[in-house]
Amino acid sequence: MKAKIKNIRTGDFVCKNAVVLANSLSRTLGLMGKRKTEGVLFKLSKESKVNATIHMGFMLMSIDVVWIDENGIVVDMRRRVKPVNPFNFKTWKLYTPKKPASFILELPESGAKNLVVGDVLHIDYFE
Repeated sequence: MKAKIKNIRTGDFVCKNAVVLANSLSRTLGLMGKRKTEGVLFKLSKESKVNATIHMGFMLMSIDVVWIDENGIVVDMRRRVKPVNPFNFKTWKLYTPKKPASFILELPESGAKNLVVGDVLHIDYFE
């Protein structure tokens, strides 16, 4: 499944072709080992801060991370999150949103440049 994600405030598409990851295995693997993406939308099983925590282990690129609640509101963001050395756990860092989230949107670096916390996003799923 894929999704188009539109910012209601600006009317612009944040991502027109995000891959939706809704099961545990696909969410666990995410973008690990990938060199590029237009966007990935993690659909979490329940709204939470803990379940919305990410890491950058085994990532090959920097990304922007957007946490979205069940109403489509951007509750937190991190820009230019850089990969870590996967073999040195001392370099690993966990990223947890400030508020509970139902979705995590991972975009290429600078993909979230026009977003702000509080923006409302419309998610339209398609095959």
